[in-house]
Amino acid sequence: CSAGSKCLFFKVWAFPEMGRAKGKQGGSQSAPITPPPFDQVSTDSTVPPSTTAMGPFEPALAKGNWDEPLRESRAMAELSEKLGLLERVRHVCQAVSIPLPGVVVVGEQSAGKSSLLENISGVQFPRAQNTCTRMPCVLTMLTDPTVTEPFAIVSMDPGFEGAEKCSISEVEDAISHLTEEHAVSSFISRNAIYVKVVRSEGPQLSLMDLPGVTHNSDQMENIHDVTAGLVEEYIKPEEVVILCVLPATSDFGNAEVIKLARKHDPDGKRTLGVVTKCDDAARMEVSDIVDKVLMRRSMDVQLKLGFHCVVNRSQKNIEDDMARKDLWAKEQELFEKDPRLRALPRDNWGTLGLMEKVARIQASRVDECLPKIRDAVRCKLGEIRDELSVLPAQLKSEADRQSAVDRVLHLVREDLRRRVRAEFISSNPDDKDLAIAPRVADLARGFRDNLREQNPEWLF
Repeated sequence: CSAGSKCLFFKVWAFPEMGRAKGKQGGSQSAPITPPPFDQVSTDSTVPPSTTAMGPFEPALAKGNWDEPLRESRAMAELSEKLGLLERVRHVCQAVSIPLPGVVVVGEQSAGKSSLLENISGVQFPRAQNTCTRMPCVLTMLTDPTVTEPFAIVSMDPGFEGAEKCSISEVEDAISHLTEEHAVSSFISRNAIYVKVVRSEGPQLSLMDLPGVTHNSDQMENIHDVTAGLVEEYIKPEEVVILCVLPATSDFGNAEVIKLARKHDPDGKRTLGVVTKCDDAARMEVSDIVDKVLMRRSMDVQLKLGFHCVVNRSQKNIEDDMARKDLWAKEQELFEKDPRLRALPRDNWGTLGLMEKVARIQASRVDECLPKIRDAVRCKLGEIRDELSVLPAQLKSEADRQSAVDRVLHLVREDLRRRVRAEFISSNPDDKDLAIAPRVADLARGFRDNLREQNPEWLF
């Protein structure tokens, strides 16, 4: 209890910093970050691409600077710093059941969830013919300017206690190993794998990848109930943002993940639709992808955060070891030149734009949830103080320990003395054998009765 309280006491000092960004020069502080309100994040898809405001990623995207696009954006750096503070206290708050804002990635089987996370993070996730993700995976991306070579830590412990660093290329094998080790009794496990990626720069996010909603499987009879239950468990808290991953060629309105999201977010205020496999829609002779993404028709799924289109690596791209910067360039070319997809505004497509959008939405959620988080932390600190107050004083030296033993022996001696003199008789039935005076009286009566039975009457 004391170790946990010390950790929580220490971490709580980070929360005041979430409301402002630190200045980068001379130790000064910049103005507070004020992202747009969560339910006012721009989703206006009627604005033509030419008049759409350029986001922090746009200068880099326009110049084709795919290697390090985030260096162009000071605003994004400030947002990342704010989110980074949150990620550094996430496992501590989780240990004491304080919910924090996060991003949950949900979708049906083979919708492209893991590919999306790979595209965003640069981390390769296990792939298989059937169900790829068998355990929830919490991916935390942090930045550290002193890091020269990106590294990762993979563990079943959210605090990464005792876990060792590994290279980014080793993450896939580490996840596979933990999956085979812990998903033994059931094909789908509820236990989460935690992955922390640290690099010199980039967005700081926490993304939770869940097993895809699966209807039938030879490995597990009730796989639909388990996968759908996991999705509901993770998207239920109001603090989380729901990323519904949907293939471009699917019927959005009949997607089960959309129905589950509507159940817990009926107004669609914290649900963002991410449309994958847009290159498939581009090859189709007829497709209403643009109408669905722009939500033009009354029959279309309406989300306040709207829809965002991306292109992930195909199996052939993976086999050819296509780099992310090449994928992003291919993605940009598709959306700018395809006769159908080029009707989409710039705000509605691109992996870099999605990263920016998710970071801004999560930052807005932090601002909205911060008062509740602070209240929860103060309440938890009060509970811990109460628990600490009833604990005995810590014995720091040998003299203190000897003194404590002497006090206990003195109390035992005094208790026995009072019991012998019948000055104290406990009402506790368990203490009947420790009631010395009555016990002596009983023994005396028993001795007397024994004498009467075994000796002639004339002796009495």
